[in-house]
Amino acid sequence: MEFENLSKGLKSLRELTGLSQYEFARFSGISRGRISLVECGHSELNEDEHCRAERVLRAAIADRYKNFKSIVERSPETSRRTDEER
Repeated sequence: MEFENLSKGLKSLRELTGLSQYEFARFSGISRGRISLVECGHSELNEDEHCRAERVLRAAIADRYKNFKSIVERSPETSRRTDEER
């Protein structure tokens, strides 16, 4: 199945985004029980679930990157390096 890779990595990706199974289920519209089955390797995402899961993961990663970028830009170490480079 072409969605096997996302199914196999769903737990790792979800955890990297900081979402709980409950939050991921709420945002994706995929039941928490179904997510658990996929993460345990007992099932795979179908085409519709894959699209919904991918959309949620992309949004969560983009949100984390935005927050990460703003934190890095405010950090004192970054400010010092920028001043030294000038």
